[in-house]
Amino acid sequence: MRLAQWIAHPIHLPYPRHIQWASADEDGADYLLLRLVTDDGIVGVAEGVAKPAWQSVNPRALAVVIEELFIPLLVDNGCRSVEDAALFLEQDAQALSLKLSGTGVTEAQRMAALAHAQNCAAHMGFIGETSLGALVALQVASALPTRGYSLPAETTFFLTFGEEYVAERIRVEDGRVRLPAVPGLGRWVDWERVSAFHA
Repeated sequence: MRLAQWIAHPIHLPYPRHIQWASADEDGADYLLLRLVTDDGIVGVAEGVAKPAWQSVNPRALAVVIEELFIPLLVDNGCRSVEDAALFLEQDAQALSLKLSGTGVTEAQRMAALAHAQNCAAHMGFIGETSLGALVALQVASALPTRGYSLPAETTFFLTFGEEYVAERIRVEDGRVRLPAVPGLGRWVDWERVSAFHA
């Protein structure tokens, strides 16, 4: 199976009312919807946010970056096992995005080792994690054999939350996170907060 066609669709979705951000006044949000079609007729989609005020990129520039740099390179959600990784590597994939929620730690490590053996990048992909999940993902990412030549870990969703159930939130300083020297995740959970957030 090979990628046979891709089409980038710039989209502007209007907000119900204007939003005034600190750096911009917006009437809607710009996205780039990417349609991917394999030679077997399988259709996949991906969405990219294009906010010039936040990311210094508009939909047209994002389309160029994706079409020129990433389409031939990165395998994302379709790669959940060593067997999947091997199939993509046979098709000359240049990078694998590892998702712990779909693979688990051991399988992600095996996939990264296989990628490394074939000079393919492998990084920790986005999984919508809290600080606790990001901590696990970053610990795994720090030990991947591909870490020196891969994309940065995509474990930033925890920054979305105003509050969490952890005793101490992960701190990002100068684009880096210092991982704890003490093993174990139990000390990271604030059980009173867990009770407060219980659904």
